[in-house]
Amino acid sequence: MSSASLRQPVADALSLFAAGPSDLEYLFPIGWSELEGIANRGDFDLTAHMQHSGTKLEWVGQDGERYTPPGIEPAGGGNRGLPPSLEPFHQPMIIEGIIDPAQTVPARFDGPFPG
Repeated sequence: MSSASLRQPVADALSLFAAGPSDLEYLFPIGWSELEGIANRGDFDLTAHMQHSGTKLEWVGQDGERYTPPGIEPAGGGNRGLPPSLEPFHQPMIIEGIIDPAQTVPARFDGPFPG
């Protein structure tokens, strides 16, 4: 089983303007969590901006046809990408011989360190 997955969100979890979103997820010891969300927002953002600002943000093709280009929204960040790289160093605390996932040591680095 892989620790990463590309998932299509279920229809009732979509924004009204999202078309074809995908979530990159990672399997942590506590379960699956989203690392990056990628959404095809269509022309929603530019159309809304044009309606409210009065500024045309259209593309004019070589044939003279006008259209509003679609937008792709990646949603990620360091707070999403860093945890999988630290996950191998995560050590659960053992309390009376039972691993308690609620009580954890965030990171433990074993080995000699120059001092």
